[in-house]
Amino acid sequence: SEYLRGTVIYVGIESGSDRLLDAVGRPCLFHESVESIKKLIDRGIRVYVYLLHGLPGERPEDVEETVKAIDILRSIGVERIVLYRFTPLPRTAFEDASRPSAAVKDPIRRILYEKVKEFNTKSKYRILGRVLKAVVASRYRGFRQLIAYPLTHGPVVIVEGSEKLIGAVVMVKIVDVISDRLVRGEIVSVLRRVINVK
Repeated sequence: SEYLRGTVIYVGIESGSDRLLDAVGRPCLFHESVESIKKLIDRGIRVYVYLLHGLPGERPEDVEETVKAIDILRSIGVERIVLYRFTPLPRTAFEDASRPSAAVKDPIRRILYEKVKEFNTKSKYRILGRVLKAVVASRYRGFRQLIAYPLTHGPVVIVEGSEKLIGAVVMVKIVDVISDRLVRGEIVSVLRRVINVK
């Protein structure tokens, strides 16, 4: 952290259920991951967390434990949660396991999906008013709307401006939360161009 303060680290917790983590052979339980994350955050490292749904042997109560775990992750300062669906991979212990249905199609897992979405939306409000350095990458949907990506991780930022800004590094003030993945920003200044757009 002495040299990488502010860097994002992704931590694969996978589940909030110790029973399930033990059953699939994870090397640490949920509370041990929480203690490690606290240490990272205390030292200025930003933490994003991976969760999985549909792991082999997952029960409804395991999903419920993971839903409860999200409040703990929020309370210790985790910035973002990425929810993945389990996929069996060749030459692994679970290569013959079946792939679960999408979270939105399963009544129990949909609760988890919605809780993660709510977590990610609420976490965006912590950066309202903050000024970030970002690169303008491309057009968005509407006229004069552009997509900018923060240089030090963070949500996708929608800004207004001319296509001539594509390829520029800008300072952007975050002014609104659009969704769990998008925020709206206002360009404060243009620092430099990183590519030439014809």
